[in-house]
Amino acid sequence: MSQLNSSENPFASGAVPTLSLAAFPSAEEMEKMDLPNKDYWIRPIVPKRSKCQLSGLPKYGKSHLVELMGLCLAEGLSFLGLPTDKARVLYLEFDSTDTDLKERIELKKQYLDVKGSNLHYRVYPIPLCLDIKNNEPGFDGINNLRQILDSFKSSGKPIDVVILDPRIKLMKGNANDVYATWTSNVSNLIRGYSVSVIIVHHEGKYDYSELEKKGLDSIKYNAWFDVLMSLKSKKDDDGKISSGVLEYTGKIPESGKFNLTFDNATTIWHLSEVDEEKHLTKKQKAKEIILKKAGEQGGCLEEEIKQASMTAGAGHTTFHMAMKELLAEGKVISIPIDKNKRKIALPQSS
Repeated sequence: MSQLNSSENPFASGAVPTLSLAAFPSAEEMEKMDLPNKDYWIRPIVPKRSKCQLSGLPKYGKSHLVELMGLCLAEGLSFLGLPTDKARVLYLEFDSTDTDLKERIELKKQYLDVKGSNLHYRVYPIPLCLDIKNNEPGFDGINNLRQILDSFKSSGKPIDVVILDPRIKLMKGNANDVYATWTSNVSNLIRGYSVSVIIVHHEGKYDYSELEKKGLDSIKYNAWFDVLMSLKSKKDDDGKISSGVLEYTGKIPESGKFNLTFDNATTIWHLSEVDEEKHLTKKQKAKEIILKKAGEQGGCLEEEIKQASMTAGAGHTTFHMAMKELLAEGKVISIPIDKNKRKIALPQSS
């Protein structure tokens, strides 16, 4: 298979290329090219260089969930049982105080027993309007955010994931009116800095129009995000969060849900016992299949093992978690074949 590298790709430098037929391969030619696989910060809910949204009612635990997500990413820890790729995270919140936010983060750090050196957070004092057009009066949030990301980059600590909470504080105008400018600016930010952006949306908290009151302001935006997450929570008789369901839908398309419980003492969301048992069972099944296929003469292609695992009902995410654990434990080894392929084998069969 041919490889489309930077020297062959006229768009790689970002400059306007001299157009030729070579720049536009046919569908048949593209089939023969090795293109990078889709990468994830958290598989399958946060792809790299993506835009994601977590929505739900106010005061039902969304901020606690993204705070936990940010810390897990910063430390390379699994998030709700999902594998993560360690990242430097910038979390900007607009509805709290630095004191309150610090207390929440510290509780989570203590529970996870981490330092959180790759998580940078702050309550931003004013709205960070990302819907400002060129030369339009108002607070130019998109350029301000660029300056923040440039500062991290110049210090040798480039940001990988940006979490912004909540969405309405990122808009100067009505959500329905500023859609085109807002989405264009955020998309350009993702391309320019190779970041993933996670937006937290408090449904019904800030209603500036009848459309928003009916929830219609999200319709346009929902089609634009790569992954949509929705947290539906329950509270006990004392008004404290007790449990919830996190649902996600991606463009792959891939969808799923997690049953969660909430610990008010530590402000940590956990997988419920039902999901933990189900997850463990599927993961154990995936591990058995991986070990069996890896024991074949000379090992087995990872893609073939993945297909066998998914056919047995283990699932995409569970397979990658099982593979990652077996590799870390040294029970299987990876043998590269080319840039995008590898064999999995038992250590003694290498």
